[in-house]
Amino acid sequence: MVAADNFTATATTVAASTKENMDIANRDIASYLANCQQYESNDKQFQGFTSIKNIQYTGKSQIKITVNDDFYKLSKPRRDLLIDSLQNGVIGTLMDDQQQKLAESDVHKGFKTTVYLNNQLIGQSSKNDNRVINWNK
Repeated sequence: MVAADNFTATATTVAASTKENMDIANRDIASYLANCQQYESNDKQFQGFTSIKNIQYTGKSQIKITVNDDFYKLSKPRRDLLIDSLQNGVIGTLMDDQQQKLAESDVHKGFKTTVYLNNQLIGQSSKNDNRVINWNK
């Protein structure tokens, strides 16, 4: 029975470590977003970042983005560019803090992305290309 107890303890430790890594990764992603939002008023490159309420890395190369009501004031090309920038920022943040292991192929193809407004899905990655967002309206 000692072997079974050791297995259970190891499995629990791995699960806790993974949750802790996810928590750290999401904290770092929130910090990345806050930094980008600070620059928005002075740099057009950051236009739209204040329309983002939250970004959550959900694991397995997937992110969930929650936006504010003013998100639709941005043009579609600006929204597309903003989501692509956010994907790149999340990937860069995860690579920098080394909390998550990323395959090179994941980095190149981007993360599967879902975008929500008021708990309603308003956009998601195309089935063929994670970098292309299909908007619901």
